[in-house]
Amino acid sequence: MMEIREIREKDYASAIDVSNIAIKELFGTEPAFDFNFKIKNVFVTPGNVTRAIYVDEMMVGLFVLTEERFIHNDKKKLNINFFYILEEYRTKENMVEVYKFIENFAYTNGNESIGFDSSLPHLSNFLVENIDVKQQSIHFEKAL
Repeated sequence: MMEIREIREKDYASAIDVSNIAIKELFGTEPAFDFNFKIKNVFVTPGNVTRAIYVDEMMVGLFVLTEERFIHNDKKKLNINFFYILEEYRTKENMVEVYKFIENFAYTNGNESIGFDSSLPHLSNFLVENIDVKQQSIHFEKAL
């Protein structure tokens, strides 16, 4: 049975392990020397909503959300900034359950929409294929 809950201090070791696996899989590289410190900061940064995904009391994934307030009105948007779930748990049933949690969180906290991008391949592919989403913009970036 899946459970989604806040990442607590006692969860940090498992969350760091899952995060290390995610970095290796998603980016094809070993995490940087100070990665453990950086990821712990993500868990405690005010404004970040960090949640762990558990199956049978084992952490199998995690995600990070942030709320964005628009400057031109009172609306809010919930952004999915990071998402990872171990490969063997990427079933449609599990993905639906995680998305329902995120959608419920967004709704109960007064968000008008949920944003994500293609940098979250497992989640974004699932949402584009299974949930009624529409592309809003294309993100451009210039390296310095």
